[in-house]
Amino acid sequence: MAIFKFENVTKKYHYDKYCTLQDFSFEMKEGISTLLMDVQSGKSTLCKLVCGMEKATSGKIYWEDKNLEEVAVVDRNILYLMQKPVFFENKTVLSNLEYPLKVRNIKDSKAVALEQIKRFNLDGVAQTKVKNLPQQTKNLVAIARGFLRQPKLVLIDGFQDQLSSEHLALLQDLINQNNASALYLTSDTNKIYTQRVAVYFDNQQKYCGDKEGVQQAIKDLVWLHDMEEQLNERKQ
Repeated sequence: MAIFKFENVTKKYHYDKYCTLQDFSFEMKEGISTLLMDVQSGKSTLCKLVCGMEKATSGKIYWEDKNLEEVAVVDRNILYLMQKPVFFENKTVLSNLEYPLKVRNIKDSKAVALEQIKRFNLDGVAQTKVKNLPQQTKNLVAIARGFLRQPKLVLIDGFQDQLSSEHLALLQDLINQNNASALYLTSDTNKIYTQRVAVYFDNQQKYCGDKEGVQQAIKDLVWLHDMEEQLNERKQ
């Protein structure tokens, strides 16, 4: 079953001359997948649309079998791990973990946050302001905060590119332990960690299959792109 589905979606920001996504179609099925797209081709925009942080200019987006907007954000239960996670930088690690629990009216939020801090071996920095932490520790705090609940879907938007091998393995284990679906979004062919991969170029799907076929698909795309450039040069 598809968790979410884009049908001919276009997104144009008011300040931008070009469309970030144009006539874009994609289906995220249950399980763990990678979406490989070109640099600045709409990966973060896709995540923001699914999470309800942005609205599409045109086209349709579905959550399971319903129109996306008919499903409350809280009911989608999405964990969005962006490339640069947002924190209350001047607050402590404990405060950053406790805050989302308070928003959801979780009983004994401080105790729950402290338990999570212990689980992730963050005891030594619990009272440290996030702005004073090294990046790898910030990454771990983001993971610990995100898995305070059991997400249905994890969107990993470039976040994986800056993780240590230890923290990447931890993230993958947590996804499996929580029986969550996950979509890794990247532009780096060397950062593919899943067996199922979709490759998009110019808003069009060019490949969908197993990891072993990606490299040949990329070679074909490079050849096609070079040919198009040569043809355009001849027309000028």
